[in-house]
Amino acid sequence: QNVKIDDHRKRVLEDLALAEPAVLEAQRGVKNIKKQHLTELRSMSTPPATVQMTLESVCILLGYDVSSWRDVQLIIRKDDFIFNIVNFDCERQVTLELRQYMEETYLSRPDYNFNSADRASKACGPLLQWVQAQVRYSIVLDQVGPLREDMLVLEEESRPVSYTHLTLPT
Repeated sequence: QNVKIDDHRKRVLEDLALAEPAVLEAQRGVKNIKKQHLTELRSMSTPPATVQMTLESVCILLGYDVSSWRDVQLIIRKDDFIFNIVNFDCERQVTLELRQYMEETYLSRPDYNFNSADRASKACGPLLQWVQAQVRYSIVLDQVGPLREDMLVLEEESRPVSYTHLTLPT
């Protein structure tokens, strides 16, 4: 059993080692979005489909309910839009249901990719990468949870029994 858990731990840690830098890189990309590119997005009355899809996915991942471009515009015009992305807490904010929705609705689409988004808008490329990184990271975090529990159980089972807390009758 220990070998099986060790193998699983090794795989999960390797995934985590890949996922964490991707999230940090995506955050850096978002921080580096030029104000003029964001202003351009905010002013679009009828954006290209790729722009709308990308920004919609960002808003949904942030926890907003959007059903139109107008809803998206109201969110991306907020002063804290970039701040909320950079300070996003994947572990707390991404539920299994949200992740599955993101995978089915956006990430599974062939036209949901960095090149298309970046061509459509210099701000959209980094935003799409951020969504992809957060969803991938959420998957790895779900794998780490049971691993943490397994490790705690194994540590508890392998811990020598201590009798120091017992008081012996005199």
